[in-house]
Amino acid sequence: MKYFQLSILFLFLFSSLSYADNVNMKLLGADDSGEKLNTQLINNTIADLSAKGGGTLYFPAGKYLTGAIKLKSHITIELESGAILLFSDNFDDYLPFVDMRYEGVMMKSFSPLLYAVEEENITIKGRGTIDGQGKKWWDEFYRVIVDLQKNGIKDLNKYQPLWDKENNTEELYRLTNSDYVNTLNRRFFRPPLFQTIRCENIRIEGITIVNSPFWTINPEFCENITVTGITINNPPSPNTDGINPSSCRNVHISDCHISVGDDCITIKSGRDEQARNLAIPCENITITNCTMLSGHGGVVIGSEVSGDVRKVVISNCVFDGTDRGIRLKSTRGRGGIVEEIRVSNIVMKNIQKEAIIMNLMYSKMDPEPVSERTPVFRNIHISNLTGTEVNKAIEVVGLEEMPVSDISFSNINIQSKQGATIENAKNVTLRDIRIDTSSPFRIAHSENVMMNNVWTGTPDNEKPLITVQDSKDLIIQGCFPMAGNRSFLRLDGKNEGVVLMNNYLKRVGEVLDKGSGDKNNPVYQTQQRFENRFERPLSEVLAEISERFNVRLSYDIDTIGKVLPYADFRIRSYSIEETLENILAPFDYKFVKQSDRHYKLKSYEYHRRTPEDGKKMLDYLASLYPDRKAWEERKKCLYTEVREKLGIDDLLVQRVHAKPILSKIRKYDGYTVQNFALETLPGLYVAGTIYTPLSKGKHALIICPNGHFADGRYRKDQQVRMGSLARMGAVCVGYDLFGWGESALQVGSEAHRSSAAHVIQAMNGIAILDYMLTRNDIDRERVGVNGGSGGGSQAVLLSVLDDRYTAMAPVVSLASHFDGGCPCESGLPVFLACGGTNNAELAAMFAPRPLLIVSDGGDWTASVPSLEYPYLKNMYALYDDAVGNVGNVHLEEEGHDFGFNKRKAVYDFFVSRFSLDRTKLDEGRITVEPQEALKSFDKDGELYPENAIRSFEQLQKYFR
Repeated sequence: MKYFQLSILFLFLFSSLSYADNVNMKLLGADDSGEKLNTQLINNTIADLSAKGGGTLYFPAGKYLTGAIKLKSHITIELESGAILLFSDNFDDYLPFVDMRYEGVMMKSFSPLLYAVEEENITIKGRGTIDGQGKKWWDEFYRVIVDLQKNGIKDLNKYQPLWDKENNTEELYRLTNSDYVNTLNRRFFRPPLFQTIRCENIRIEGITIVNSPFWTINPEFCENITVTGITINNPPSPNTDGINPSSCRNVHISDCHISVGDDCITIKSGRDEQARNLAIPCENITITNCTMLSGHGGVVIGSEVSGDVRKVVISNCVFDGTDRGIRLKSTRGRGGIVEEIRVSNIVMKNIQKEAIIMNLMYSKMDPEPVSERTPVFRNIHISNLTGTEVNKAIEVVGLEEMPVSDISFSNINIQSKQGATIENAKNVTLRDIRIDTSSPFRIAHSENVMMNNVWTGTPDNEKPLITVQDSKDLIIQGCFPMAGNRSFLRLDGKNEGVVLMNNYLKRVGEVLDKGSGDKNNPVYQTQQRFENRFERPLSEVLAEISERFNVRLSYDIDTIGKVLPYADFRIRSYSIEETLENILAPFDYKFVKQSDRHYKLKSYEYHRRTPEDGKKMLDYLASLYPDRKAWEERKKCLYTEVREKLGIDDLLVQRVHAKPILSKIRKYDGYTVQNFALETLPGLYVAGTIYTPLSKGKHALIICPNGHFADGRYRKDQQVRMGSLARMGAVCVGYDLFGWGESALQVGSEAHRSSAAHVIQAMNGIAILDYMLTRNDIDRERVGVNGGSGGGSQAVLLSVLDDRYTAMAPVVSLASHFDGGCPCESGLPVFLACGGTNNAELAAMFAPRPLLIVSDGGDWTASVPSLEYPYLKNMYALYDDAVGNVGNVHLEEEGHDFGFNKRKAVYDFFVSRFSLDRTKLDEGRITVEPQEALKSFDKDGELYPENAIRSFEQLQKYFR
């Protein structure tokens, strides 16, 4: 019996430890007393499981002491209820220093407690607890602060000299503003509890986190992050923010309970020049169903927003006891754009400062001219918010040189000590706002402001309802103020164009306050009548028809200050679409139907039409060339006029024909990688990377212009595609868009959205092909071009300009009704050539050479199978036996990306057309390099030659 029991125990232990997908750490030997470090065991187990394809580290109830944990791909850490992952408070357990990001600055410092770089599919879940044991970190932080203030840092700990040694301190000071000098002077930077860098598919679920040394959950440069159902409890402590995604994309935060020593949730994208050079935004963020208690802010954006923040939705949250509710902050010198923000369905209570604040003067930096250092807040909309026991309701502080713009507040009810102050703003809407305080609304140094149904439930007979100072173009309408305020409106300073419309003012003491400093400012009280063309504010009309027809209207247009003549006469009670056409036409706006009850309102887009428009155009074009002879004449016209309208020949005559700058060759599994840079115009360089097969002999060549996918040519799927094609036998060349990547270091990222980008990218493509065809290993009979999105648009244009290509594969780009949404695709009038053309006709010029169109159901290429592809087959039919040379792979269930199925279609096409070796296709063998490895001129452009231009303005001399 004893032998039998031992056998059963042995089998149980063996089964618990042998399965690679689930390891019980206690049975594996982890100490659960909280006294002995488990760091090596945990990290070795992670490495072993990851190497075998992944698995789960399961921690049953107990206390597991550990130092820094290095997370790897396909790893899950599961904490059972009662399990505590207890991080050591010995600072040595977080050495050696690693690359990390501290408050938006990349540096070398202590390893984050949970840390990963360039990994994927990481999960931390369960009902257990992670304890960061932050108190010793906080105490040392305070000691360093006191030492700095009193002694100028004399009592050094052993880590401060190490920080000096590990970092280029001179460069860090250069890349950050003067308001960060005191922080850098500390030279002691606590680690975040969780920081992943350039990782994908992160999930944190169910756990409780306490006592973080610094920021708690802090993914950096990551994509596809889900944080759900967690609790974070940090006591009053320095900088112990809750959840801080920075320069991340596709982040989902939900159902969390947060009480911390600093901000509960903060969205960031890096600090100052270093982050502007990286130019990686934080975007596509959703925050919902969360409760926030102690904290400096409920949900905060900033102040480190130098890489931009956009497309953020915050909804269905409760803030109870935070210092502020919704807070956006930045400062002069920071730069970056914060835009496309929606906040709705928020309840606040016991807010110590502002319920809502947008502040561009977070640190008191001196005024300076507008430049890339100037921060921008715009297109921000807050609605459906209730607040009680609030100190101040709303504060908006813009810059004189850069007002906060295009913001709206609607359906807001706040009980507060102080009201709403809006200063240095433009294009502002306040609609259906009740603020219960004595003097609720103050507008100063602002323009284009619309106030509709604003009021207070606690009027003060000593104060006005609304105060306006040094502002212009205000419409105040639809107000029904209660009795009790001394006056409705006070005007101070110098104001212009203040309009009162459709207000009921009989219950206030006086309309214009007798204490107004601006006695001469014209105030007009207007009603709809023939003399004023029955005008009504556009925003008011749109809101009314939304309710009247029970439809949702999404806005990509500016309605502030726009007045619609004959407004009510344009409404057609029987048709929402006729009504929208009548209302939008005077402003050159249009609508796009999203569903039966949803319409998006947009400005006229010269580059975008409807599929119906595309069909009409293709039918018209087809009528111009009933036979091959007529088509060949049309092609001659298109070739000539596209070149003329692009201005390519004027630029080509100024081209530099210099030898390329080449890096050392890096050898991988079946292929090599080499960076290159070509000088195309004097002082202007295009940088890229060449992927070459290891096999000998002549190889096919594929030029791969880059599209607008995040991270550009450094993106993982781009490297995987290039490396895979190289392993199969093709030399592949990828290169930066103009104004992206290394090009941005020369001309700035704004230069990309210019018409110059259109022609410069075409010139770069021609120059790169010229150089590559000088190589002895290139087969000139097998020269392809392949790009996705904007890269596909470039591929089509290059094929028109250069007849050396023998196969082409544009991906998720080609449509007859879309010319490309970026000026780098449509900034010059090439589509007006020969009376009008489009990308489908330009692609038809490639006939009879092999052409593959890859399309999907989630973007403008959804029409390809029924519209563009039949047209192209008809064009190819003009050539003998050529119809089989044009194909379409349509992925109806997919969206706008360059995912695996799109890459597979490209692989299949070039395997067939260029006789590549399909047996060598294995994306898992491709090494994805960090961005720095793919750059020719170092991360900050230090290696650019002396003649390199350093501004977009320096390029103007090349355009005649």
